[in-house]
Amino acid sequence: MIELRQIGEQVWSRTVMLGGEAHVATYLVGGDGWALIDTGVKFPPGDPRSLSRSALARIPGFDDLDHIVLTHGHYDHVGGVAALAAEYPAAQIYLHPADRRMASSAIVQSEEMAAFAKAWNLPEKAASMEAHINERMTGVHPEYDLADGMRIDLGGGALIEVIALPGHTAGSVAFRLAAEDITFVGDAVQGWGSRTGSWPFYADPTSYRDSLKRLASYGPQRLAMAHGYHCGLPFNSAVLGASDVLAALELSVSVVDAIEREVLKGQPGRPALEMAREVVHALLDEIPARTEPTTGLPNHAGMALWAHGLRSSTTPHQ
Repeated sequence: MIELRQIGEQVWSRTVMLGGEAHVATYLVGGDGWALIDTGVKFPPGDPRSLSRSALARIPGFDDLDHIVLTHGHYDHVGGVAALAAEYPAAQIYLHPADRRMASSAIVQSEEMAAFAKAWNLPEKAASMEAHINERMTGVHPEYDLADGMRIDLGGGALIEVIALPGHTAGSVAFRLAAEDITFVGDAVQGWGSRTGSWPFYADPTSYRDSLKRLASYGPQRLAMAHGYHCGLPFNSAVLGASDVLAALELSVSVVDAIEREVLKGQPGRPALEMAREVVHALLDEIPARTEPTTGLPNHAGMALWAHGLRSSTTPHQ
């Protein structure tokens, strides 16, 4: 299923269901020119879910794609770049340099994201993650670097400001469209996670927490996220209005703080996977969770706990 929705005067969201609760939202912003924020995953040629010239032609007033700007380098954000760039060869492609390596190759990225599963002797999980990423991503090599404070002028009053928000990845950024007070945050605000019973995940919990606080200091009125993160709200929408933004930011901070607290209670020398399962159980009242049969952990929890220091099968934290 594909949902196309106008969320601003010249802003459109396109949400694609990937199966079950899994979905990804991309955004098209117009001025005198047009910018696409993230591309979603790679689909087989001819798949109606793929972002293509015919799909973008459904946007009223759209004529050409000038910029592809990427919130970070994960496969579900950059996976469709190669196919779209072939249709719009003049489009300028932007990514923060800290994420260039992970975006360059599905093999590189799958090895990084499955590192915890290999270290914790979870071969089925590692193989599943690697196969999924390799299927959904073609490596990309953007020509342009994003930097904090940079501005991309689309003309017609549409000015996109780059806000560096490292944590989920080292090169995660948000894009602030001041004219409509919408901030496109990718995966920088995650609440409890993107699916029922899953966890948030990030490469660096300290940077993730600091970035949430930095984002709050801007006083954003609307957040446009890549997924409908579970933030304790009645409806898990990818676009949050002013009344829900602060709650989502505060919950996201409290979740990373709770995980850190429980990890630090662990005893060095115990198996990391055993510790991880105990942390999940201890936090059930604070982070609703459903465990996967292959790991005994919620989806994404392994990557989060790896980032918190559970780095090997014998040493809980370093």
